Amino acid sequence: MFRRYPLWVLVVPMVIFLWYCEETGGSLDLLRETRMTWSDTTHVFHAVLTDDGADSRRTRRYEARVVGLCDSDYVGLPMRRVYLYIAQDKCDSTLGRGDTLLALTRIGTPGMLGSFDYGRYLRRQGIAGTGYVRQYVRIGDAEPEPEMRRRLIDRYRAAGVSAGAIGTLSALTLGAREELEPSIQSAFQRSGAMHVLAVSGLHTGILYMVLLWLLTGGGLWKPLYEQRGRRVALSVAVAGLLWLYAGLTGFSPSVCRSVLMVTIAEAAVCLRRDAWSLNTLAAAALVILAVRPNDLFSVSFQLSFAAMAAILLTAMPMKQSLRLWRLQRPAMRRATEYVADIAVVSLAAQLGVLPLTMYYFGQMSNYFLLTNLLALPLAWLIMVGALLTLTVGWLPGVGMVTGWMTDKLTLALNGWVGWIEQLPGSVTATPIDRPMMWLLYGAIAGGVLSLRKSLWWLVPTALCAGAYVYLWIH
Repeated sequence: MFRRYPLWVLVVPMVIFLWYCEETGGSLDLLRETRMTWSDTTHVFHAVLTDDGADSRRTRRYEARVVGLCDSDYVGLPMRRVYLYIAQDKCDSTLGRGDTLLALTRIGTPGMLGSFDYGRYLRRQGIAGTGYVRQYVRIGDAEPEPEMRRRLIDRYRAAGVSAGAIGTLSALTLGAREELEPSIQSAFQRSGAMHVLAVSGLHTGILYMVLLWLLTGGGLWKPLYEQRGRRVALSVAVAGLLWLYAGLTGFSPSVCRSVLMVTIAEAAVCLRRDAWSLNTLAAAALVILAVRPNDLFSVSFQLSFAAMAAILLTAMPMKQSLRLWRLQRPAMRRATEYVADIAVVSLAAQLGVLPLTMYYFGQMSNYFLLTNLLALPLAWLIMVGALLTLTVGWLPGVGMVTGWMTDKLTLALNGWVGWIEQLPGSVTATPIDRPMMWLLYGAIAGGVLSLRKSLWWLVPTALCAGAYVYLWIH
């Protein structure tokens, strides 16, 4: 085992140690920077907004860095990340990243929400407190500097992308959700297609395959890259373009994780090693946790690595069990393999993230297989259309064609997830606590091992499932 999975031997103890330090507040306090004793009274805080805000029904939430108190004399504070909530009727729609405010509010650390420790959850995300802003004055605007993402979104508009599609397209390709309508975002969440909307490993994988296809001339030049020198040059070019894409998305953690994994996989290809394996995933986790240990408690980190690990462990065995090679007609085999690939990957990823989504969000999407059957190919075509629009859209006539195609595909995606959301029973409320989450993972792991190894694994599966049902009933 050590010879086969050496990196997991390093990663697993590292994860256990980091979790122990966070739980016990030991010698390595991972949440030290978010531990802050706030006053119980209202003060005027000097704060700098670090995002463009997120709407809810009555308020707009901004992430900000508190730098000082301005009650009578100015008192500097250790810079802490906080959430500031401003009522919709008092909020200036032009507020955004980089604006400086004097905010009258009382900042505190949230407590328990039922059995969920919301304050601890926020600290794990790097948020030291929250405050409801009674009044504010903007004393400084964001510096008017050209933003690449804004110019790319303007290019979408110039190519003819409609207002109904521009929000989804910007979020899907660039990670910009400023123009995404709340109703569309809710439809993606409830239909089980949020992974399509959130820029993550799916988008990086699509772009990676498109770049390989383009740089090898659609596969015609692939034999030229069998030589190690040329293959290294191809890997460097692909990795460089993917890191440029990560920069365009604002170096979001999910994109950085997936691009890092692709970079490690390309390095493995150059070294004549297995590119896509548990070792590749473990290497990416090892690098990330060595640089940013607190990412272990990020929900996106846990979801992305759980999904990828489940795909690597279970997708291929599930597909092999379907015995598609027995189909005689080539056309039927290809169509069946297409459906099977999407279903198997979606089911494997869902098995990996289901306990986490039930624990963190208290719900599960029941039609995720149906959603992904059309949402994944549409996302692929949208990414290709967007790439063509941004690269060759300046050519006369070409931009309007690619823009029209991308617009229609995006509207079709919106319509599909909206239809799925309206189906009866699309979402089931399933709030669980942490012991139930681990029992559910134990049942899933036992079930997978019973299919791959021995039926004796059904015994721990039944025990975990029985304990889970007992806790659910009580």
